[in-house]
Amino acid sequence: MGRDVAGTNKSVAAMTREQMLDYMDNEYSPANTIISLAGNIQQDEAVNEVNKVLGKWENRKKRLDYLPYLELKNPRLKVENKETEQTHLCLALPGVSLRDPRRFTLDLMNVILGEGMSSRLFLEVRDKMGLAYNIHSYLDHFQDSGALTVYAGVHPKKLEISISAILEQLTLLKEKVSDEELTKAKELSKGRLLLRMEDSRSVAGLGRWSGGSQR
Repeated sequence: MGRDVAGTNKSVAAMTREQMLDYMDNEYSPANTIISLAGNIQQDEAVNEVNKVLGKWENRKKRLDYLPYLELKNPRLKVENKETEQTHLCLALPGVSLRDPRRFTLDLMNVILGEGMSSRLFLEVRDKMGLAYNIHSYLDHFQDSGALTVYAGVHPKKLEISISAILEQLTLLKEKVSDEELTKAKELSKGRLLLRMEDSRSVAGLGRWSGGSQR
């Protein structure tokens, strides 16, 4: 959390072969693996084929647990200067974890806030105020934490007023959501789900295999 997954030149150069093999033993194991298949297949046949390849795969070591994420008192503002025509703004707020049942409510709220051309941020900040060409919000759900992020590409001279406009929309969202907005958000979410169900890769991501049966 908060670190580049690629590491740094120093950290990558310091890795040894033994460390990589230990990581493989700890992380790549049957207890930490999901095999998901989608398409015109028969379950028994698929399970047999998987067993031919992985049936003798054993847990060699106990998987190491990681310390839970704790919010630290780090600087709340980071500014990076580049010679670009736009200022790229990301305003991040704490979200909820993947295990939190409130994430479904937050997902719908995010649709209303900043997903699509009918969202509040798009209509108010882009269309009405003309402050940003591209503006949207998105969610990240992790095992023990989450984040709500608003992104906007704005003219450098309009940065402060853009931030004020975004904060205003966040405040208004806490105060009221109309029945019409909620209905539209639900219908949009259902439509996206149905479209994803037409793609085998997306279907495989939604399902999971456990003990030879599909759930």
